[in-house]
Amino acid sequence: MVSGQVNPEQLALAWYKPDWLQFEKTEIPLAVLQKLHELVLEIVAYFGRPMDIEWCTVQEQVYLLQARPITTVPTKIDSGRWTTANFRDGGVAAQPCPNLMWSLYRHSWQEALSSFLLAIGLEPDGVMPPLMRLHYARPFWNLGVVKQGMEQIPGYIERDFDDELGVNKDYQGQGFTNKLSPALLLNFLRVALKTQKVTKTFLHQAPDKLQELRQQFNRLNQEIRELNDQSPLQQVESLWQLVLNQAYLDSEGTYFWQAYINTVQLSMKKTSLLKWLTVDEFFQLIAKLGNVSHTKPLARMLEAADLILAEEKLTDDWLKLSVEELQELAAQYPERADFIEIQDFQKVFGYHSTRELDLRVASYEEDAHQVLTAVQQLVVDTAYYQAAKASLSPVSESKLNLAHLSQVKQKKIEKISQDLRNLLWWREEFKDISTRYYHLIRQISLKLGRAYEKQGFLKDSQDVFYIKKESLTAFMEGQKTADQLQEEAAGNQHYCQAYRNFEPVGDLTDKEMSLEEGAHDSQALLTGMPASSGQVTGRVRVLLDLADIETIEPGEILVTRYTDTGWSYVFGILGGLVTEYGGVLCHASIVARECGIPALVCAKNATQLLETGMLVTLDGRRGEIRIHEKRINLCLSVNTINLLS
Repeated sequence: MVSGQVNPEQLALAWYKPDWLQFEKTEIPLAVLQKLHELVLEIVAYFGRPMDIEWCTVQEQVYLLQARPITTVPTKIDSGRWTTANFRDGGVAAQPCPNLMWSLYRHSWQEALSSFLLAIGLEPDGVMPPLMRLHYARPFWNLGVVKQGMEQIPGYIERDFDDELGVNKDYQGQGFTNKLSPALLLNFLRVALKTQKVTKTFLHQAPDKLQELRQQFNRLNQEIRELNDQSPLQQVESLWQLVLNQAYLDSEGTYFWQAYINTVQLSMKKTSLLKWLTVDEFFQLIAKLGNVSHTKPLARMLEAADLILAEEKLTDDWLKLSVEELQELAAQYPERADFIEIQDFQKVFGYHSTRELDLRVASYEEDAHQVLTAVQQLVVDTAYYQAAKASLSPVSESKLNLAHLSQVKQKKIEKISQDLRNLLWWREEFKDISTRYYHLIRQISLKLGRAYEKQGFLKDSQDVFYIKKESLTAFMEGQKTADQLQEEAAGNQHYCQAYRNFEPVGDLTDKEMSLEEGAHDSQALLTGMPASSGQVTGRVRVLLDLADIETIEPGEILVTRYTDTGWSYVFGILGGLVTEYGGVLCHASIVARECGIPALVCAKNATQLLETGMLVTLDGRRGEIRIHEKRINLCLSVNTINLLS
C-alpha cells in the first residue's frame, strides 16, 4: 500500500504465550500488538491456512483491511532434509495431525527406524538424531539420514528411491547413484549380508508375530468394551497406558520394520530385475498378490449384498428406503438376516474407518451408517455390483514371455519376484494389524476422555485427542494439572484448525529447493509415475473428500490428492486411479495392482488440471493422461504453496 516507500518494522511473535516484555520498546503500542496477535490467531483459524493480513490503526483501534492466502512460503529450515512423502497416502500427513497422534507416531517412528538402521549397519555417525519433526501440523520424517544410509546399499539409485516413496526431486537425471569400487565393496557386502539376515529372520517370525498381535488385539478390544461409566478411573488409566505405551509400540514397530525392509529390498531387487525386464513387466510380476487383507471388507460387503438380493422383501426395503430409514428398521428388527449380516461385518471389520490414521474419526464399529451406505450402493447399482465382483475374481498371473533369456536368468527372475511378492503381501498384513491397534487407541482414549470429562479434568471428552500421550501420562502421575491439560488441548485444536485447508508441498530443507518440473509432450495433459500397468479410457471423477465417494460411477477414473486405507472397498469399481502423491510402495499402488486397474501417482496438480466428466485415456505403462473430449489451458497458473518452519 505504500509502494515500498516505507521501511517496515519486522516483528516475530510466538503463536501462544509470546513474551510481551521484549516488545515494550517497539514503535507499535503494546495494546495494539496484543490486539493484532489475537486477531491474527482468529483469522488463520477461520481460513485454515497462512494468511497475508493488511491492517491499520487509529489511535489504539485496529482495523483490518484485507486478508489473502500466502502463496509463496519458503521451504528452507535450520538443518537437514525432511519430507511427508508416504505419510500422505492414507497417512498422518493427509490432514492436520493432533497432538495425541503426533506423539504416538513420533515415538514409534524414532524407536523403529533407529533400531532398524542399527540392525543393518546404516546408522549415522555419533548420536542418533531426531527422526521426525512437526511443521504446519504435519509430521515430517528425516529423509536426509535415511538417504545417507541408503547410499551404502548396493544398486541404490536416488531417483528410484524417491519414486518408490513419492519424494519431491530437487535434481535432474538419476540423482545419487553408488558405483561399486574396491573401497566400497566390503561395506556393500556387509550391509547386504545384514539386510538379508534381518529380512530372513523377520519373515521367519512373521506368521507367529501376526497371530500374537491378533490375539492381543482381541483380548484388549474385549477389555476396553467391558469398561463402563462405573469403572474405576485407575482401571481406565491403566488400560490406556498398556495400549499406548506397550501394545501399540509392539504393533507399529513391527509394521514399520516390514515397511523399511521392503524399501531396502526393493531398492536392491528392482535394480536386478530391470536388467532383464521392462518397467511394465516388473509391475506384472508384483501384481495380484492374492488374499490381501484390504480387499476382504469388500468381499464381505458383497456377501451381504448377495444375501439381500436373494430375498425379494429384503431387496425391496434396500431399494426404497434411505440409509437413515434402514438404521431405524435395524433398531426395530435387529434379528433380521440382513441386519445380522451388517452387525457381523461390524464385529469383524469394525476397526476400519474412512480416515484410519485420524483418531478423531468414528470407526465402522461405532458408525453403521458408513457400512449401510456401501452395501446399499452394491444392492441398488447393478453396474457397481458387477464391477466390484469382477475386481475380486481370481485372475491367473499373466506369464511373461522370457524365452529370449537363459534358463538361469529366468530362475533368478522367478526367485526375486516371489521374494518381492512375499514382502509386499506381509506389508499389507501388518498394515491391517496397525489399523486394528489405532482402533484400540481411539476406543480406550474415548473412554479416558469421558472419564476425565466426568471428573471435570477436561471440558470435552474429545479434547483427549489434542493432548500428547506424554502429557496425559504426566497427569496420571501427578506431574501435570487439569488446567495444563485443558490449555494444551485448546492450543492444539486451534493449531490444527489453522492449517486444515493448507496443502504443504511436502519437503523441508536447509537449502533453497528448485523442484524438478514434470515433462509434457504436445498431446499429454499431464504425466506422473506409473504404479500399476494397463490402459483405460473413461470419465474423470475428481474427489477431494471421502464424503463424496458415493458419487463415483463404475469404470470412472478417480483423481484425488491421495487415498486412505478406508477407501479400499471402492477400488474394485474404478476404471483407473490418479493421485498427486504416493509412490510405487504406497497403499493405493498395491491395492490398484491387486484390483488390476491402471494407476498413476505423483501426478502434480492433477486435481486442478483435470475436471469431473472429462473423457481421458490413462496409460499406466507410460505414465500419461490424455484428454479426448475436452481440452483445458495447459498453461493454467497454479499457485504452489511451499512450507514454512
